[in-house]
Amino acid sequence: IEWKEANPVREVVIISKDINLRTKADVAGVEALDYVGKISREKELYSGMREIKMPAEDAGIIAEWHQKGYAHVDFSITDGELFPNQCCVFFFGEKTVLAVHKEGGIFSLLNKPKKNSKDGKVVPRNVEQAFAYALLMDETVKVVSMSGKAGTGKTLMALAAAYRQMEKGIFERILVYRPTMELGPSFGTLPGDVDEKFMPWKYPILDNLKVILGKDAGKRMKELFEKEKLTIEPMSFIQGRTLHDSIIIIDEAQNLEPKEIKAILTRPGEGSKIVLCGDPGQVIHPYLDERTNGLIHLAKRFKGQDIFGHITLTKSERSRLTELASDLL
Repeated sequence: IEWKEANPVREVVIISKDINLRTKADVAGVEALDYVGKISREKELYSGMREIKMPAEDAGIIAEWHQKGYAHVDFSITDGELFPNQCCVFFFGEKTVLAVHKEGGIFSLLNKPKKNSKDGKVVPRNVEQAFAYALLMDETVKVVSMSGKAGTGKTLMALAAAYRQMEKGIFERILVYRPTMELGPSFGTLPGDVDEKFMPWKYPILDNLKVILGKDAGKRMKELFEKEKLTIEPMSFIQGRTLHDSIIIIDEAQNLEPKEIKAILTRPGEGSKIVLCGDPGQVIHPYLDERTNGLIHLAKRFKGQDIFGHITLTKSERSRLTELASDLL
């Protein structure tokens, strides 16, 4: 504020994430700026994956990987710090190895992705999905975040891994939570009880489950719901809960604020795991964007923790149309 003796002058600048407020301020001739936090100022966000070229003479490490399932790698050749549970693609000339960095310099070997499964089960179809599935199935990783454009398989991989771990008895139930934000103008109040009102938000999860369960999917889903092995609920229903022995999937997490992410991450109890999926390019929250949403905030804050893993998926497997729409629009 600059004061002059005869004519006081006050310079006002509005800083807000509300684009409507900034537009009104611009019309009124008041300077308005977008709020830029620490994460927004970073040039590159954490992708969770590294590509590392190895000397040809070190190709013998591959045999050690196949024999033991892990290998010790000289950190001096990685050209930078590796974080716990960071996904790595090692290049030995024309040969490649997919591995996840674990604490102490141990790298766990991964199987190569497959296009189809003989038993009809959903399997990772590309390198990024293979990494995502490995993090999801790793019992030492308690928090997994997956970001990526539409059709990359985030929700599908999360549900497939959750269902298989529940079948193995690792988790007693699958809990899915979704924010009830609408795309476009509000449709208004829906009739029926809570389950009926929330049904439109359940469809994306049910569509993925049909792919995972295959034949008799309807019957099997009905059994899961009746036995309370699977629940799909609004995000607001998670507040105040303590969730033990569960795998918790938070879908469309890009529409959550950082403070909401904090509230959600304090819900899991003993024996539970939490997975957050979202597309930062499809934020519909009026006060969030690609860099300030809760999903990106989580990846930034938890990076380096031994119970956390993150992967950014970029390859769409849904259809060519989906991939073009994600890239061009």
